[in-house]
Amino acid sequence: MEQRGFIHSMMDVKVLILYAMSRVEGTATAQKIYELCFQDDCVSYFDIQEALPQLAASGHLALLGDNTYEITAEGRETGPAGGGGGGPVQPGAAAAKPHPCRNPRQG
Repeated sequence: MEQRGFIHSMMDVKVLILYAMSRVEGTATAQKIYELCFQDDCVSYFDIQEALPQLAASGHLALLGDNTYEITAEGRETGPAGGGGGGPVQPGAAAAKPHPCRNPRQG
């Protein structure tokens, strides 16, 4: 079966989460994040549940005491188009340092 959409890897899932969270005012539960990211079976509940703790561990999301997530300044900076705002990416910015969402164990 041909893979549809643009979600092909865990990195894509993380970028999608950061994009969605950059548009949320305040906090969101894991379930709400899943609902925001659901895309025609291209991303599963389990993908979101795997990515959220990784994003929290890397400092892109903060897990709060009430089991909600909040995007951090690092997450906003790393999100799509550098800041999640849809603006232009600075030339050479991606090459300047490794992508911080990438899990070093994944390569």
